[in-house]
Amino acid sequence: MANAQISQSVVEMISLGNPHAQVSQSVVEMISLGNPHAQVSQSIIELISGVGIACGNPPLGTVGVVYTATFPVSGGPSPTNVFSIISGSLPPGLTLNSASGIVSGTPTMAGVFSFTIQVTNLGETASVACSIIIQAPAILVHPAATSGGASLLRICQAPNFYDATMREETLRLRKIKFPPICAIPPEYLNSLPWDDTFGAIPPGAVPFRAVAGIVTPAPAAGNVQVVEYQMPNGYDGLLTALFHFYNGQGFKQGSGDIVWRLQLNQRFVRDLGSMPYALGSPQEPIPLTQGQIVDSISTLRYLVDVPNLSGLIQVGASTIVCGLIGFMWAR
Repeated sequence: MANAQISQSVVEMISLGNPHAQVSQSVVEMISLGNPHAQVSQSIIELISGVGIACGNPPLGTVGVVYTATFPVSGGPSPTNVFSIISGSLPPGLTLNSASGIVSGTPTMAGVFSFTIQVTNLGETASVACSIIIQAPAILVHPAATSGGASLLRICQAPNFYDATMREETLRLRKIKFPPICAIPPEYLNSLPWDDTFGAIPPGAVPFRAVAGIVTPAPAAGNVQVVEYQMPNGYDGLLTALFHFYNGQGFKQGSGDIVWRLQLNQRFVRDLGSMPYALGSPQEPIPLTQGQIVDSISTLRYLVDVPNLSGLIQVGASTIVCGLIGFMWAR
């Protein structure tokens, strides 16, 4: 059969007359070796090469903001692609269009969501593991906190005289002014970033939470900012917890491949200026024993440096996520 002559009409019949035909390797060898002058059309090449799919570095999403992501597909005619999630899950609020492969919707929860997406085309399948990062709103603060110390007071039930006097005396000695707990809207009470493990927390504090992620930078980039939070004018605050992690493969804790740094204005925060370990998560942040005081209009910056000493970090194909959590009070 090695000397068989396959005419152009036969090639066209296989590739165009029957678009669902499965072209075996023996047919390819017969065409390419037995008849070196045969012209193989692009459609036959696509059928032979099969279908492929890539993650394509999905964009960073934000809770409450409309999101869209696509996944590059190669090989096979696109009208016959069928997409599905075969393991893991998409972020809550997002759905996959099985025909177009577009992930869209409005995310409702922050976090890192890993899944495997599969594409099927004329019996051929391909899949790829992927992740989508959804960040919380950049700043979670009551709107009055941007007005330079504007009152947050609502109609509050007056405490008894003794408790009120003791509380006012304590706050006066500490030079702290907290709005009463009834002044904080319920939607913010439900998102307080502390609990009993975080120590004593003033009852009238206004919470803040800043979370962001970036594509893992190259070693030559040096210190790269991941997230920034500036204390509003007229408010002082306390950083009570943080988290940072690498979403990819190849990282070993303490290896020096990735170093996180926390900066307050122009200096690094003591004990937090060089952290070669991933710490916590959006769901379980790491509480700070004493917290970090952040004066009005001071700026916290979460930086990351990726020396990649081992060469195993997936630079440009993974992500770094950082988060800052705390509370503030009016001056």
